[in-house]
Amino acid sequence: MLKNPGEIQSKIDATLKPQSIVLGDTEATIHVVNALRKRQLSYNVIGLMEGSDPALSAETIIISAHYDHDGLAAGGGIYHGADDNGSGTVGVVALAKAFMKNPAKPKRSILFAVYAAEERGLLGAYYYAAHPLRPLATTRAVINFDMIGRDEAPSPQTDGLIEIPKDTANRLNLIGALYSPDYDQTVKQQNKAIGLTLLLTAMSAVHNIPAVYLNVGRNFGLRPAEFVSRVLYPAVAPRLILASRITLGVAWLVVVAAEMIAVNSGLGFLIIDARNAGNRYDLVVAGMIIIGLIGLLLDLAMRSLERLKFVRWGYSEE
Repeated sequence: MLKNPGEIQSKIDATLKPQSIVLGDTEATIHVVNALRKRQLSYNVIGLMEGSDPALSAETIIISAHYDHDGLAAGGGIYHGADDNGSGTVGVVALAKAFMKNPAKPKRSILFAVYAAEERGLLGAYYYAAHPLRPLATTRAVINFDMIGRDEAPSPQTDGLIEIPKDTANRLNLIGALYSPDYDQTVKQQNKAIGLTLLLTAMSAVHNIPAVYLNVGRNFGLRPAEFVSRVLYPAVAPRLILASRITLGVAWLVVVAAEMIAVNSGLGFLIIDARNAGNRYDLVVAGMIIIGLIGLLLDLAMRSLERLKFVRWGYSEE
């Protein structure tokens, strides 16, 4: 039996055959790292059409795509990107030209954007989100085009997510429309005059977002601790703060309800006692106002956490 890796490698070199052996209870851990790392400059390309309505022009609709692809393959081939995503880029440019030629201008402003470095982990889109040219607080929708140049066929990317029929010539896969009932209704209404077969789905955040975060962390060379502190924690902190606000609000209501039912002190007891002791509704109203103010102050205290620097990128700038 071969004793060490050197012997195994020599045997492989001599016979040009695998030298598989049973390792028993041995455990192995594989770490994937980038063998080659480059820092290069890429560009997002942005165009803006101002809205025609003075009351609505400050609001923005983003129509976007990414214009990069994977380039040269390690084996000397090339990853052609005509569909992914030359087609989406052309779609954005074509829409920009159509809007410019149309004498009826949109009421809201439209920002046409083609992002770079999408295949490296959505870096161009992340950069825009961190440095928006229009306030995110008044950005009402993002319509993103990706791989719109050909009919869709089953692939490992679709397995387990959606079922692809044999004929997709008249089919439109619209991901994310279910997040907005108004957008969903508008799409269905406008489609009545066109007659496309619509597939309206929602992107699974649990399934997809971790992979995106991992790509970002990997591409910026973050160590595990940095990845947690600079990417994962700031991403989930806003949700944790929101959950804490809701939990604290419910807890405060539970405390007041308990005082009303089973305790002989507190604001809840004050309201019940004032009502039963000669219908002192002035005290009832005063108690309710105090309860509301305390709840408001508790919520404001929790919201103050949103101003902490390490969670700011999870919120849009007002």
